[in-house]
Amino acid sequence: MPGNQASAVPQGDVQRRARPESEDVTDQPAATQIRLEEARRTQWTMSSTVEDILLEGSTNRNEMRLNDFLRSNLGGRGVVDTNENVAMEMFVLRPTMFINDSEILGIITASPSYQELEKRKILLEAIYKLQHEGVHFLEQWKDHEGKNTVSPLVSEKLNGVLAQIQREEKREANERAMLRVCVQCEVTSCCGSSWRRGDGNEGEGGKTGTVMDVQRSWQNPRKG
Repeated sequence: MPGNQASAVPQGDVQRRARPESEDVTDQPAATQIRLEEARRTQWTMSSTVEDILLEGSTNRNEMRLNDFLRSNLGGRGVVDTNENVAMEMFVLRPTMFINDSEILGIITASPSYQELEKRKILLEAIYKLQHEGVHFLEQWKDHEGKNTVSPLVSEKLNGVLAQIQREEKREANERAMLRVCVQCEVTSCCGSSWRRGDGNEGEGGKTGTVMDVQRSWQNPRKG
């Protein structure tokens, strides 16, 4: 009917308009999403420092006080006045010095927040050890002979970044090699030239000299 304007709208347009905008993201090919994820990652190089790599994503809670930590994570259990100024950095080193209750101590050490602090302590100790041995950058770690003297947490993280960089370097080298091959093929197939050197040819003004002519095949197409 003429008065029914809705019927004049193509169904395809209605479907496109009804499509949620969020689908524009979810419908992206998996490869595109992977590239976006890789672009958001930290781009490490061989000159990246061991400290930056190991402490990536680690939150510094060492400056937090022990009682504040207990209030935030255990609802205040284990809080005593004598620990009011004790830093978590000190507590992680010797927990039993400040907490005598084994039950509370077990709850603390099992909490994710404390595990993060324990992990950071291991990383900081490894950083200090490696720097003392002259390993400041990933390039130096690559040739370091004492890789097995650090925690698996440390060696796995550094070796993982190193392997990632080496894979990327290999991929780029392969791409450059393929590009050179393509260029050579293009020159051979499309830019085949014959060079002819002539001696004693007359030039402009009656001068003689050596003339090099370039005869390109595409300028003289074959007939028939």
